[in-house]
Amino acid sequence: MPPPATEMGSPPGESNPMRLRFAVLFMLLSAASAATAADVADKSVQRQLDKRKMHYTVDADGDFRITFDVGGGRTQLAFVRSATITYGKLRIREIRSIGYRGDGAFPQSVANRMLEHSNDAKLGAWSKQGNLAIFTARIAADASDQQLVDAIELTARLADELEKELVPDKDEF
Repeated sequence: MPPPATEMGSPPGESNPMRLRFAVLFMLLSAASAATAADVADKSVQRQLDKRKMHYTVDADGDFRITFDVGGGRTQLAFVRSATITYGKLRIREIRSIGYRGDGAFPQSVANRMLEHSNDAKLGAWSKQGNLAIFTARIAADASDQQLVDAIELTARLADELEKELVPDKDEF
């Protein structure tokens, strides 16, 4: 009578090629998914921010998180997306900043103010994503260091401006 089979079908003490394959596959997938956010982050953006001595962290998506001092004791969080979007031959980078958190649908006054604020903005516009109002500026992915920094500053200032107007007693973002 053969020895009893283990859970993978091999007798005790014998190696199971299938189990070994699964173990190797698991290790390879784990190593691939363990790529750090810095590996995903756009190196050109990193060089630009480093050159301008801007302090940032990189999130799990590889996006750059920058806390911008807008003055008056207030700060504003901005994100520079590593992933770019394209249209035809255009390659576009997004800079985003949250300015408002609602409970479900935004009040009509908030939605209208976002539209008015977008109309007055020199670059970018407001959008609703879930319960968040996010100001997004889109610039050429190959923008110069100064153009990138200007877009980050403008995005952060405009998002904070609306946050301060709509929720004057908070500096959440």
